Amino acid sequence: RELSFAVALGSDASVIDHGRRWIRHELEWLQSADAAGLPILGICFGAQALAAVLGARVYRLPKPEIGWIEVETEDAERIPGGPWVAWHEDGFELPPLAYELARNAYGVQAFCHCRHLAVQFHPEFQSKPSAAHPLFAAFVAAALKHRPAGALQPRHKSRV
Repeated sequence: RELSFAVALGSDASVIDHGRRWIRHELEWLQSADAAGLPILGICFGAQALAAVLGARVYRLPKPEIGWIEVETEDAERIPGGPWVAWHEDGFELPPLAYELARNAYGVQAFCHCRHLAVQFHPEFQSKPSAAHPLFAAFVAAALKHRPAGALQPRHKSRV
């Protein structure tokens, strides 16, 4: 089955912990997805992993960012200022060639890079069972328009 896009989700693990085999596999899979032209939405850990794959440094924050947050947005239509739920201990630098969409005192909160979107916070907390948050709807619509020419087949059934 071909994929139209991928969503890399949150985790209580750290991208910095390269000793965990599943983290290495996640990073390798994201690299293959990027190379195949597959649009990726990264959320929290997924955003940190995507940033790392795109060449950014991921680092431990001086103190965790937990709770409802506001962000300074460069594009309020795509990334509203909040409130958003945040729950992470790591931050990341902006990857080369990425465009910063939002930030706060903890650092980069959202970026886009070519066909990818990454958010450090959790937009799923703002979704309803009957209606996804507009951030999701916009990403999926754009990803489906993009449709990568080369099909990417998932390596693991759990990735589908």
